[in-house]
Amino acid sequence: MKKIATVEAIKKIQGLDQVRVLSNSARSSFINCRRKFLYEYIYCLKPNEIYIPFLIGSLFHSELEHLYSSPSTWSIKTMDKRVTAEIRKSVKLSTDEAVTDKLWSQRAIIIGMLKGYKNWYKGDEFKWKDIKPEMQFLVDIPHSNGWKYTGKVDLNFLLKGKRTLCEHKTTSSLDVNYISRLPLDFQILGYLWGFSEFIGVMPHSILYNVVKKTQLRQGKNEKFNDYLKRVSDDYSLYKEKYYYREPLRFGTKEIRAFVVELRKLTTEMDRAFSDDFYYMNSSTCTTYGKCAYMPLCLNGVNNDTLSRYRIKDRIHEELEE
Repeated sequence: MKKIATVEAIKKIQGLDQVRVLSNSARSSFINCRRKFLYEYIYCLKPNEIYIPFLIGSLFHSELEHLYSSPSTWSIKTMDKRVTAEIRKSVKLSTDEAVTDKLWSQRAIIIGMLKGYKNWYKGDEFKWKDIKPEMQFLVDIPHSNGWKYTGKVDLNFLLKGKRTLCEHKTTSSLDVNYISRLPLDFQILGYLWGFSEFIGVMPHSILYNVVKKTQLRQGKNEKFNDYLKRVSDDYSLYKEKYYYREPLRFGTKEIRAFVVELRKLTTEMDRAFSDDFYYMNSSTCTTYGKCAYMPLCLNGVNNDTLSRYRIKDRIHEELEE
């Protein structure tokens, strides 16, 4: 049941300032804009309106979990049924007709991505052994004020007898700039460290599993099935255009540096909690489209602006979607 956001309701929330369990998404939110972090992780607000780029990534991750958990029963038909059901749920929640139209077109993109993925990477389940999708960890951050670090590894498996992590990514741009940034991804260092602390074994490497969202759009008079075929054909014909994998290895020096930086970040967060001061970084308001929390910054936190949001059931809902 959706929890309605009101001024009185958010006063009673136990947010991250009290729970002190840090995820990579919360970390990024705090670094990029502390005001957004306040709304998202202290007040625990989530927009009522669907954010389409997140929906694509969420459904893609969910289907890869199905694929690698039960490869013998996964099929295009059952995948299509699950994706369509989730799109239908999102359509019911949407109050914006333009968003509703876009949601249905996303079905073609997700199905095309997965058809192509299955075509290009068939046989993974035979090369990889002891496959374990979606493993969540929770570990103590050393020398911090009672902080813990949590995350969910998309996939881990044995490759030639060595434990390997796999991180699924969907992106709108798959170019040299995107690829060059992969070794700097803080999330990956965090997952390597968190996973190793949680199970007691440092993984040999991490495999980046990247899929690009198509730029093809449905024509004004184009029927949906024709658009679906056009998207699916493109994904199935052009592997290098849409799919990229790269194994990465990190040494103990990089991982130790990550832990030190994470601990220092929690000190900054404790200071923000103590001072009750979360400044706004307006340079990030439109970095990935318009920030979902912009109405609160523009018009203040009141029952009118809060009507656009619900209160999350859990602080880190992003780890369960």
